[in-house]
Amino acid sequence: HDKNDQAIFFNLLGHAHYERDMEIALLCFDQELKLNPKSTNAHQAISELNFLQGNIDEAIDHIREVIKIDPSNTSARDNLIMMMHYTDNVSIKEIYQEALQYLAKCFPERQHIKFQLNNYQTLHLSPDRNHLRVGFVSGDLRKHALYYWLKDFLKDDNFKSLEIFRYHNTIEDKYSEEYKSQVINWRNISKNSDEEAFKLIQEDRIDVLIDLAGHIVTG
Repeated sequence: HDKNDQAIFFNLLGHAHYERDMEIALLCFDQELKLNPKSTNAHQAISELNFLQGNIDEAIDHIREVIKIDPSNTSARDNLIMMMHYTDNVSIKEIYQEALQYLAKCFPERQHIKFQLNNYQTLHLSPDRNHLRVGFVSGDLRKHALYYWLKDFLKDDNFKSLEIFRYHNTIEDKYSEEYKSQVINWRNISKNSDEEAFKLIQEDRIDVLIDLAGHIVTG
């Protein structure tokens, strides 16, 4: 058998052991890489397995290899930004720069939308403002597993000094009504274009915007 067939064999074997035995799965994907160093599938699988085991920096190294091979791989860039939030070896500026690369390589048609990175230590309110404005963006402010994590989130005393905005980008249900009752500023942006939603958030003068799908943008 040629190297390609052997690589495919180890790939299938790795996936067969993915949920049964991570160590064996890693050995299989490592062997696949020896046979095919440009296997994005193997790098991605090794990255995910290392992340699950808490080896964040190694997980990041392998997902970066995927991006080197396939710069427009949306899934890999998405995973990279998510993983970068789990290590102390990456600064918020580096996460921001990676987010710009994500935008440039995967959504070049949207590069005219620019975000400005602020330093939390130097964030000051204007004279007409009494509270920091924090926005949460999500498509899951409805019947969703997120509900059980978020339903009591704003009851924490730390949020009493903040002005909270919620931007919901899908259909509403009875769970949405509960979310609505927790805040004064509810925005349903499901029918807005990206540009319209961005303009609305700017008009609301949001200081910190948190994407509950995983990415954080400050502006």
